[in-house]
Amino acid sequence: MAIRISLILPIAFLSLTLAACSVDNPLSAIPDCAGVSGGDAVVDECGVCNGDNTQCADCAGVPYGDALADECGICDNDATNDCIQDCSETWGGDAVIDDCGVCDGDNTTCADCAGVPNGDSMLDECGVCDNDSTNDCTEDCTGTWGGDAILDECDVCEGDSSTCADCAGVANGDSVIDECGVCDNDATNDCTEDCTGTWGGDAILDECGVCEGDGSTCGNVSFGPVADAHVTSGSANSNYGLLDELIVDRGANETYLRFDLGANIPAGAYIESVNFKTTAHTGFAWGGDGNVYTYLVDDDTWAEEGITWNNRPAVSGTSLGSWWLWYDYSDNTIRTGEHSTEEMATTVQAELDNDGLISVRLHSPGYRTNYHSREFADASMRPRLEVAYLDCAGIPNGDAFVDTCDDCVGGTTGLEAGDCSEPEETGIVVGGGTTTLAQQGSCGYSSSTISCPAGFVAVGYQGQTGDWFDHVKLICQELLADGSLGGITTTSANGYSSGGSNVGPYYCSAGHVMVGGQVRAGDHLDYVRGRCMSIADVAAGSTVGYTSSADGMGNASGGGDYGDQLCPAGQAITGMIGGNAQYACRISWICSDIANN
Repeated sequence: MAIRISLILPIAFLSLTLAACSVDNPLSAIPDCAGVSGGDAVVDECGVCNGDNTQCADCAGVPYGDALADECGICDNDATNDCIQDCSETWGGDAVIDDCGVCDGDNTTCADCAGVPNGDSMLDECGVCDNDSTNDCTEDCTGTWGGDAILDECDVCEGDSSTCADCAGVANGDSVIDECGVCDNDATNDCTEDCTGTWGGDAILDECGVCEGDGSTCGNVSFGPVADAHVTSGSANSNYGLLDELIVDRGANETYLRFDLGANIPAGAYIESVNFKTTAHTGFAWGGDGNVYTYLVDDDTWAEEGITWNNRPAVSGTSLGSWWLWYDYSDNTIRTGEHSTEEMATTVQAELDNDGLISVRLHSPGYRTNYHSREFADASMRPRLEVAYLDCAGIPNGDAFVDTCDDCVGGTTGLEAGDCSEPEETGIVVGGGTTTLAQQGSCGYSSSTISCPAGFVAVGYQGQTGDWFDHVKLICQELLADGSLGGITTTSANGYSSGGSNVGPYYCSAGHVMVGGQVRAGDHLDYVRGRCMSIADVAAGSTVGYTSSADGMGNASGGGDYGDQLCPAGQAITGMIGGNAQYACRISWICSDIANN
């Protein structure tokens, strides 16, 4: 113990102690920590002399111990179990924050309608609580939540769908009542107006454009030449223009005739056929080619009393037609030499549209025939042209004509020739551009072109049929500038048989025109059905197709199906090309521009 004390005492004291501890001075004479010799005061563990170890004791009384008293007065050396503050700041309290974030709360302040804190259930308008929005209560058309009132098909609340029903009782249906009181949604069978103005009536226009007529009022026009003469190489400077005879003989005698078309056929007419007819009274079949050929003479200025072999005008082109008559010696039989060809009709049309005159020459390489001239006493035996035409109003052999203003006037039009100084009206017109569609039907024969009059468009068809088509005609109406349809007429026939039964007329619906057709055919036409479109849609020129159809004519299951042929956009049917045959056997539709002028 004396050695431990000497370690913490001052050096002077240590020396004194060592000096005192001698043989003569026992250890008990050493002073204690308080300086008392032989005292028992010692330094405690806290370094305090005569201390009780409390000055450096922890809460557990352990000198220099590490036990601490927490906020709740608990003493230990385990910090992990120290007392903590609850949410109300009470040390050692048990108050906690509930699911709504409220201290010592009961979870009600954020509960949904089902009592679930922060839940997603909601009450709908009918008071039902759940978290399924798909079954939420809805408002009916009366404004009642959860009610069962609904809109009908006409959008009427609690209605019976009658306020928007069509004539068939179908809500928002497309059935309509036609002019005959028939209710359906098929525009192709709508009642049409016949030529008497009777809806659903069966009165039709005859070939002369007469309603319920018998076709007897428009016979072909027949007229003779204004000049005729024959010339002979045997007397090349002689004129025979005033004789009552015309001679054609092996190229040595030729006959010239001139006809005044403009004096007998109205301007703007469409020539359908021309029959050139002569009356022979004798001749002789020398041999070789005995046909008598007709050729066009371009020069119409030759004079009946001045033409000779030497000054005779030249011919142009190929033969327009021919006939063959056989005579022997002393044969004076009256025979008719005639021909009716497409070439003759085409040439007459061109000459009518030119100067209104046509001159022809008769020539035979091998036979001689002698004909009565225009000077012959019996007028019925004089040469003549028999012409079938449609006037500009579409009337067969009618009197309407195209005036100098290019307007169709007179005849059945009820119009008079106009003042050409007036500006032309603008509007929808039949233009000049045409398209011929692919042929439907496969028969041969030469072609026969059949057209509506100028300014007219096809709106239907009629004809005669039996086991197959005897003939078919187009029904045409004038296209007026305002886009409406005016006067009505029929074309000549495709096919010239008059057998079978009358069928038709079949029309496109009101305000519609033909833009194509479906055809079935074998050796002959079996079935035709027109495809139609409104005039406004055609004139707009925006689409190829059809929006309605006329009733079909003929046997819908006969022959082979040639399908539909449709005009290009902006065109409508104004004619057709058929075979020049007894029975109608093929069709190629002719389409013309329909446009705003």
